[in-house]
Amino acid sequence: AHGAPKVVVTDTINTPLSSVSQLMQQAMSQNQHYQAIANQIPDNHLPMELEAKVNKYAIKEMFWDEVTHIKLPQFVMKSPNGGFFAEVLLPLERDWLLDGFKLAYLDATISFEHIDTEMYQVDLEQIGNHDYAPKPFKMDYVVREKFNSYILSLNKEGQILNLTDRLFKLIGNLYPLDDEDVKSYIGRIIAQMSHEQIKDCLERDTAYVKKIKQKIIELQDAHAYKTFNEWLEIEKISVEPLFILPPTITPKGKAPDIPKSLYITEESINSFEHRVINEITSLDNVLWWHRNLSKGKGFCINGAFVNHYPDFMVKTKSGRILIIETKGDDRDNSDSANKLKLGKAWANKAGSQYRYLMIFENNPIDGAERLQDALKKIEQL
Repeated sequence: AHGAPKVVVTDTINTPLSSVSQLMQQAMSQNQHYQAIANQIPDNHLPMELEAKVNKYAIKEMFWDEVTHIKLPQFVMKSPNGGFFAEVLLPLERDWLLDGFKLAYLDATISFEHIDTEMYQVDLEQIGNHDYAPKPFKMDYVVREKFNSYILSLNKEGQILNLTDRLFKLIGNLYPLDDEDVKSYIGRIIAQMSHEQIKDCLERDTAYVKKIKQKIIELQDAHAYKTFNEWLEIEKISVEPLFILPPTITPKGKAPDIPKSLYITEESINSFEHRVINEITSLDNVLWWHRNLSKGKGFCINGAFVNHYPDFMVKTKSGRILIIETKGDDRDNSDSANKLKLGKAWANKAGSQYRYLMIFENNPIDGAERLQDALKKIEQL
């Protein structure tokens, strides 16, 4: 049997270098090396006495040799913060795509119809030595009425000021946005409200905050996607082979025994995922499949909206690697369009060896497909 490869980290810091450019080249190479190593580090962080009792499942021996050469591409760019190591390529972070984003220039029109009813008093809960976070507590009815009556007794400017302060405390951390930019944006929203709307907002402040935060995230997504595409076009963003499949996995649940699995046991799957991967593995040209692990453990397509962790990896006998996302009818698929855009952009940049497919149980969005259509495509790859 083939054992897992030994991870060797070489010390390059003390190596004499003749020039700064040589140091830069070495740093870039070392950064990619460390990224590859990080993907091989066990993710369970369990105490030693418990680790031996956890079931770990290895890559099947028949696949080991060819899998060890696979490094899946991920989006990278040079650090936007500059500094001495400004030339080092780093995995792309969404925050970098918000460069130049200001709420002051953006639409503040929001419909507050059909929102949940709840009223909270915001207090501060200590979550560290010098770290506090807003924590909602249900407010006593009498206290609530007195507090709201006081705000409503003020002139419009006073109402805007006090309500802005309350909603800002409720909205939580919106890093990397500037606090004053967020406060000003909330103030613009409240300034458009009638007296009755302000009264309703006081009664249902957390529901209003949820809508405001949703609007801000939508505006951020639009800006990030525009920046992402622009930087891809001018090659400020590129892809580098970074992600290495770990030698072993520790699934939270076990998938049914489906032929051609990459690992001895794969992570659990739902009914639609089972149907999809069962049909795919029945194709003669499929070599192996893997259920991608969840956030922080598996392969992610990092980019404009979220770190997208697709459901499956499939390798065909021709050497192509397919990244597959499934969308069953029992799921909230509101983020599908964003994930599809990101996945297609990744596949286009990663090269002809890679494909991204989004498979719907019913009613696929534009650019996605039903299972039978996907199968016809896969069997030709």
